[in-house]
Amino acid sequence: GQYKCTGPGASYSGRVSWSRELTDEEAKPFISLSFIDGTEWIRI
Repeated sequence: GQYKCTGPGASYSGRVSWSRELTDEEAKPFISLSFIDGTEWIRI
């Protein structure tokens, strides 16, 4: 999915049928930088 993307590459034209935009709630965990650790980059 994508979240609040704009510009020519943001169009859903030509994408798979199940592609969609994330809701605010779905995107919330990824908006914060808290999941990025300076020594390990992205904590899994």
